[in-house]
Amino acid sequence: MAGYKFEKTENFPLTITENAANNVIKIYYIIDDGNTKTLTYTVEYYKDNVKVNSDTITRSITVQVLEPDTLELDRSLIEDNNKYVGYKLERTDPTNVPNLVNNGDIIKVYYVKDNFNYTVEYYYDNVKDNAKTETSSALYQSTITTYTDKNITGYKFDKTENLPLTISANTSNNVIKVYYVKDNYNYTIEYYYDNVKDNSKTETGFALYQSSIDSYPGKNITGYKFDKHENFPLTISANTANNVIKVYYVKDNFNYTIEYYYDNVRDNAKTETGSALYQSIVDSYTDKNKTGYKFDKHENFPLTISANSANNVIKVYYVKDSFNYTVEYYYDNVKDDSKTETGSALYQSIVDSYTDKNKTGYKFDKHENFPLTIGTNPTNNVIKVYYVKDSFNYSIEYYYDNVKDDDKTETGSALYQSSIDSYPDKNIIGYKFDKHENFPLTIGTNPDENIIKVYYV
Repeated sequence: MAGYKFEKTENFPLTITENAANNVIKIYYIIDDGNTKTLTYTVEYYKDNVKVNSDTITRSITVQVLEPDTLELDRSLIEDNNKYVGYKLERTDPTNVPNLVNNGDIIKVYYVKDNFNYTVEYYYDNVKDNAKTETSSALYQSTITTYTDKNITGYKFDKTENLPLTISANTSNNVIKVYYVKDNYNYTIEYYYDNVKDNSKTETGFALYQSSIDSYPGKNITGYKFDKHENFPLTISANTANNVIKVYYVKDNFNYTIEYYYDNVRDNAKTETGSALYQSIVDSYTDKNKTGYKFDKHENFPLTISANSANNVIKVYYVKDSFNYTVEYYYDNVKDDSKTETGSALYQSIVDSYTDKNKTGYKFDKHENFPLTIGTNPTNNVIKVYYVKDSFNYSIEYYYDNVKDDDKTETGSALYQSSIDSYPDKNIIGYKFDKHENFPLTIGTNPDENIIKVYYV
C-alpha cells in the first residue's frame, strides 16, 4: 500500500498442517521513508490592502506520504509587527491562524500605516519654550501642513523648519520647529518747552520689542535747560502709543545786573545782581538816587532776560540836579529885597561870581557863603553880599569978607549920608560970624560937594 514497503515474511512458504493455528503466513511491511510528499503553505502580505507580491512567502516541507497534510506554521511570518517601516500588523486572514496549517493553505497578513507621534516646537529668539510644545500623532507618511500659531506679544513669525512634515517612523525626526523673533515697533521722542510740545522737533524711530532706548538727541534751545524726561529709558512695547519718551526743557535762570551811573561814572558799590527766567521781564529796580542827583535815564529797561548774561544789564543814570540859589544884598546889614537875585545851578557846582550891586556912597564890606557850593537845600544856597557906607572926604572952608583963608581949611572924612553938624569956630579979632553954607553937611560921594563954608565978616 502507498507509503509502505515489504520487509519480510514469516512461515513462508507455508507447509499446511493439521493445526490451523500454525497454518499462518505473516507478511511484514514497514513505512517506506522514501515514499514522500511535499506539503506547503503560503503567506501573502498586504499593505493598505494592496498585496506585496515580492514579499509572498511559500514554506514547503517534505514528509513521508503517510504523514498528515498539515504543517507547523512559522508564526513569526504572521506576527511580525515591524515588517514594514511605518506600518503595523492589522489582521490576518483567517483571523485565527492555528499553529498547524493545512497543506496548500494561504494565509493573508494585512498591514496598515501606523500612527506616529510628532512634535511642534516653538522658539522665541531661538530659545525653545517647552511650555508651548505640542504633541500629536498622524499616520505614517501623512503630511502635516499646519500648526497652531503661538505668536506672543511683541514677536513676529520668522520661519519654520521641517514644514510640511511627512510623518516618518522615527519620531525624533517628526519635529516641526516654529521660530518667532522680536518684532520692530515704532517709538517717538517728544520735546516739550515749558510744557508745550514742539511738533517740529519730534523724532521717530523703530526698535525691537523689549529693547531699551537709553539715549536721545538733546534738543535744548537758547535760554532753556533740561528739566526732566518721562518714560526713559524706554523699553519698547508692542503698543506704539506707549512707546513715547517725553523730554522736558524749561526756561533757565540767567544772571542780570543793574548798574548805577552818576554823571556817567559807574558806582560799582551800588551795582545789584539777580537772576530771572529766560525771556522774563525785569521791569523794576531799586532807586538809588542820592543827594543832589536826579534820575536822568535808563538803558535796556524794561530788560528782557537773554541767555547772554553780558547783555542782561540795566543801566540807570543819575545826573546832578539843579537847585535854586539866591544872592542877597545887604546895605548896612539891611537886606534890599529889590536887589535879590535868584538862579539855579547843578548840585555841588561852584557859584563863584555874582553881580556887583554896590550903590552910591557904599563900598563892599564882605560876602558870606561865597564861593557857594550848591547844596540840595535852597535855603542854604544863599550868598550874602554886604555893603556898608563908604567914608568920603569933606572940607570946612573959612571965608573972611568972602575971601577963603586956605590956611584955616579943615578936612575930614565921614560916612556917606552922615551929618556933619558942627565945626570949629575960627572967628578972628574984629570979625563976626556971618553965615555958613551947606551946613549941617550930609556927606555925599563927591568930596568937592562935601564942603561946609563958614563966613565971617
